[in-house]
Amino acid sequence: MAALTGKVRQSVVVDSETIIEGLSARFAREPQHLTVLVECNTGADRCGVASPEVTAKLESVRFRL
Repeated sequence: MAALTGKVRQSVVVDSETIIEGLSARFAREPQHLTVLVECNTGADRCGVASPEVTAKLESVRFRL
């Protein structure tokens, strides 16, 4: 993925705080942004990040509206 940054538009969906933290650490130094869609647990407890606030606290995560 990192090799494609800047060459193609990429986006990924994640449902784990661990993966979000890993992507954040890896792409923090890249000049291009990686679009990350965070799947949130809406109560079914099958998948999704339990706390969206964790994502908001990561240093390299920026939100778009």
